Parts: sequence; C-alpha cells; structure tokens
Amino acid sequence: MFQGRAIATMLVPDPRGDGWAVAVPLLQAAFQKTKRRVVPQYRDGDCEVRRIWDAAAAQVMGVSPERIGAWRALLNAEPILRRN
Repeated sequence: MFQGRAIATMLVPDPRGDGWAVAVPLLQAAFQKTKRRVVPQYRDGDCEVRRIWDAAAAQVMGVSPERIGAWRALLNAEPILRRN
C-alpha cells in the first residue's frame, strides 16, 4: 500500500553531494560486471546479479549489505511481484 510519508525516509543518493564522484564509479562497475547477464523476475527468487547491484547500492547509500538483502528478500516474497 502506498504511504506518502514513506517517501521522506527513502534512501536516494544525492547527485549534488561530494560522494557522487565515488558513487558513480561504484554503480558503473556493478553494471559493467553484470550487463551481459540475465536478471530473473523477483518472483523467481534471489540471484547473483541483484546481489552485486545491491552491494554497490549499499556502499553508495551507506547502509549494510544485510539491510539491502533484507529489502531484496521482501521484494522476492511480495505477492504482487510473484504473480505469473
């Protein structure tokens, strides 16, 4: 269910911040490492490509890979995403 208040707590890299010069190469490296790989639907469960992307995102956002992994697990289990 959409909750407008949740938007205020979303973690999004700030392109105006000093860390952007570090963030872009991290995200580009993750993309380069996975750009030729197939990414299954969330409903098909966890995959290495998403773990690579999430590890880069965790570094950029300053959160633990475990926290992002927990979010990924929630998406994998989301009934709406699991429909065929």
